[in-house]
Amino acid sequence: MIDSMITNRRRCGKLSVRASFLATLLLSLIFVTELSANGAGLFRKAYSVETSNPEAAISYYRQAISAGLPANLRRAAVWKVYFLYKRNHYYIQAYRYGNSIGAGGAQQSEIMQNALHRWGITSSDFNKLVQGWASGNGFADLANQIIANRSRQGAVLAADLRRALEMEGNAALASRIVVRNPNSKSGNDPDIEQAEYFYAQGDLPGAERVLWKRMDASGYIDGAARSRILYLLGKIRLKQGKEEEAIRYYRLGAGYASDAESRRMLALASYQLYRDGKKDAAYELIDQFPEPDEDRMRLYFLVVAVDASGDANALRRLKGMEKELKERVRLGQAGFLEKKAVEMLNR
Repeated sequence: MIDSMITNRRRCGKLSVRASFLATLLLSLIFVTELSANGAGLFRKAYSVETSNPEAAISYYRQAISAGLPANLRRAAVWKVYFLYKRNHYYIQAYRYGNSIGAGGAQQSEIMQNALHRWGITSSDFNKLVQGWASGNGFADLANQIIANRSRQGAVLAADLRRALEMEGNAALASRIVVRNPNSKSGNDPDIEQAEYFYAQGDLPGAERVLWKRMDASGYIDGAARSRILYLLGKIRLKQGKEEEAIRYYRLGAGYASDAESRRMLALASYQLYRDGKKDAAYELIDQFPEPDEDRMRLYFLVVAVDASGDANALRRLKGMEKELKERVRLGQAGFLEKKAVEMLNR
């Protein structure tokens, strides 16, 4: 009797352990399945934005890898991250990531060669940047030294490095990478130069982000810098189709400039508006200006006055220039303004 009870208890104990093991295994399988499903969802999300937002795609693919993927999808995600880094000029991340996943020597060599060509640096400098990537402030000092002294494409290198650091969530370090543009009129202000570069590359959100950061930063901003910031914000708004905001920023920017610079800025802004087909807004900016001394600027003022307001005096003066204007058109020496003037005179 007692032996029978002991035997039953042992059987029950084994069943209990077995049931516990099976329950744990089932929970583990459910957990892994959920992770895998989540990873697959992130993979699909990454795939859908590869072209429109490669930075987001990189982030989603990396999250998918961490969440768990079937072997075939995991391998695809790993290599997609590598090639997205490479195609979008994140050369340091691409090179470091390639080393971590065992990318072939030919592929790694191609990344380096692309970087050398785009950034105008030597292979030695590229290796230093790769090695110093994770060194915090030391990386900014190294990068700035290469940008200032050895790079033939300093502005491109600086912009790419700042963009790469910002994508990694290191905006503070990115702000220490300095862009130097020898043709800039921003008074060697690295933030405004950075914004001008982003604008020239068509990255309007990037340009605006840098400008607002510069405006929000503590410290004194002189009138010339403030004028440049506001003027560039106006150009951004015009590109975005926000005409009224663009005009407001143009006027604000001109208000911080000297009289001569103010008129020059508003005249340039007016010309941009006119070329975009906004003749009324263009005329509004220069309506009260004194007549300019420079011949082409005087021609522009006359063209806008006639086109926007039907100014009879401006039309009469254009007619006095008709022979000369038509001769320029005949000889192929006419620009936009001359052609526009002749077009209006022929109506």
